[in-house]
Amino acid sequence: MVVGILAIFFLWAGVWPETIRQHRCEVIERNTVYDDEGRAQLSQYIFWCITDRGTWYVRDWRMIKPGMARPHKRPGGGVELVFWDRRRWLRIVASTYFETDTLVDREIENRKLLPIRLRRRFQ
Repeated sequence: MVVGILAIFFLWAGVWPETIRQHRCEVIERNTVYDDEGRAQLSQYIFWCITDRGTWYVRDWRMIKPGMARPHKRPGGGVELVFWDRRRWLRIVASTYFETDTLVDREIENRKLLPIRLRRRFQ
């Protein structure tokens, strides 16, 4: 009975629990941007990759929503962040995670090097 109810729910929601799309990047950064008076303006996860020439670029980013999980360590090394995004689960795997506090939005700054329209966003 319970399994049938869950199946109906997942069909209605358009996703099965095991349908998790996995992506990789080199670094997951939790970035909090502050204004000139020290008030937090936004918090976001920035997913960084590196080119063959050693240039860092933002592959994608997500605003941090209330209740959103933090990245956690993976068995065997690295970190992962799993979250619900646009009717599907995403798992982002990276070798490194760090947190930054800045006065500028690092994702917007990186658009000067790689505009959003050229990014390979996580889907």
